[in-house]
Amino acid sequence: MTISDYRDTQAAKPEAELMVGLKKSGIDVHIITFPGTAYEALFNEAGIPLMHNHPDTKYDREFIGFLKKYSTDYKIDIFYLFNSKAIINGIFAAYRLPVKVVLYRGYTGHIHWYDPTAYLKYLNPRVDKVVCLADSIRELLYEQKFFNKEKAITINKGHHPSWYQHIPALDFGDFEIPSDAFVVACMANARPFKGIKYLLQATYLFQKMPNLHLLLIGRDMNK
Repeated sequence: MTISDYRDTQAAKPEAELMVGLKKSGIDVHIITFPGTAYEALFNEAGIPLMHNHPDTKYDREFIGFLKKYSTDYKIDIFYLFNSKAIINGIFAAYRLPVKVVLYRGYTGHIHWYDPTAYLKYLNPRVDKVVCLADSIRELLYEQKFFNKEKAITINKGHHPSWYQHIPALDFGDFEIPSDAFVVACMANARPFKGIKYLLQATYLFQKMPNLHLLLIGRDMNK
């Protein structure tokens, strides 16, 4: 059982393809997400049961009851939880169920052993595994007291070139970038922990490269 938000077309692409790949490999996959997912057709084509009832709050008693019943009826073995609302509700639902609880962590920081709220999520004893996007996240978890290091594992998330073969190449002329320019592209949703400001500061080291252009692609980059 995967509980995640698939409304974002780009950030969720590798995750959505992973679910389809698991299904094709013979694993029985069920997905709970929000209405309006861009990957509904992809999931339907793969034969993955899709439910549009992702919890809207971090403690949804009705959803927890639903998840317990659904998991019992369909003999679910694993909860794979991708965001805060999914994680907290999923962990509460997992108590007294014979399921493994796997969490996803996509960025480094904001996990502290002395923070009581951390035990509602990544430091909760009910959690069996934490899939870390990068080694730095796994190392951060290793630093936490009372955390079993065997629970953290790094699995990098990437994009396969074949997914984008049908998309035409970007015309730099649309951005008034010369054809002979050296272009560096950064694709991300601009949040403080992404460190975009350090990327900008790094460009100071290349003042002697007049043809260097930095292309910022993503939500809230205008900040």
